[in-house]
Amino acid sequence: MNRFSRDMKCRICENDSKNKIFEIKEMMMGLKEAFTYFLCSKCGSLQIADITTDLKKYYPENYYSFHNTTERSSYLKLFLKKIRDEYTIYQKGKIGKFLFRIFLDTELLILSGIPKDAFILDVGCGNGRLLFRLHELGFRNARGIDPYIQEPIMYSDNLLVNKKKLTDVGGKWDVILFNHSFEHVLDPVKEIILVEKLLSDSGVCIISTPIVDSFAWDYYKTDWVQIDAPRHQHIHSKKSITILAEKANLLLNRIFYNSTEFQFLGSEQYKREIPLNDARSFFVNKNQSIFTKYDIEKFKRKSIELNELEMGDQAVFYLKKKENKR
Repeated sequence: MNRFSRDMKCRICENDSKNKIFEIKEMMMGLKEAFTYFLCSKCGSLQIADITTDLKKYYPENYYSFHNTTERSSYLKLFLKKIRDEYTIYQKGKIGKFLFRIFLDTELLILSGIPKDAFILDVGCGNGRLLFRLHELGFRNARGIDPYIQEPIMYSDNLLVNKKKLTDVGGKWDVILFNHSFEHVLDPVKEIILVEKLLSDSGVCIISTPIVDSFAWDYYKTDWVQIDAPRHQHIHSKKSITILAEKANLLLNRIFYNSTEFQFLGSEQYKREIPLNDARSFFVNKNQSIFTKYDIEKFKRKSIELNELEMGDQAVFYLKKKENKR
């Protein structure tokens, strides 16, 4: 269901003309409550119509990013993971390169080239899973914040996750990371302006997020899995990220696309009214899912192709201060 509305103003570019409205259901947990979103006709972002700060119901204790991250593997497995992860960030080492190709895990690619002494702030980090991986690699100045965790988490003296918002943070940071958390932000303009103030002169803000100007949105529309109503308040476009950067006196330095087969697996399930956490879901019971091995391989190949065409459903944006552009 969709229609046009002139009374919903975009919170990014302030446009209120010809913004198209969609009703989108909560499908991760399977509550199937409907939420109104609108697509800005100017900046192309998809936004929830009614902002609410009371979202605890939609971030239960078993929410995926709150899962325990300290479960230990065998020493050999940990050693091999470390070699692979070192290669992922620094592209050095033949063994790491081999492991990276065989056991592909692209999450750390967003931090490619970041020095180990960098001061890193991971915003909306959940249980700190990514920080834990960085700590294992020798990063000692990485911290995390998340307003939805139950209580602060201290893994060691050098690894702390606080129950905080960005407004509670001070100091200067070389990297401010939003790893699939920027879409949860209630006021992206205020947030990105604060980011600029907290960045060191040579710092970088890294935003890894779903993007609406993608094949997945064009094809699946309200069944697109990465809308994730109502947790995702703003699903951005390249244009809306550019507008936000300009408002904060930042430059969009580069973009790379990193979408995966998740865009197809989740969306195809939603088309069939199968929630992400349902017993029939691929992400709960692969053997009982609707997908064949051929389907999964096809979705993987299609995802790679869409990334190359810059039509994948998620991307990483690197923002830097204007005076430091080279």
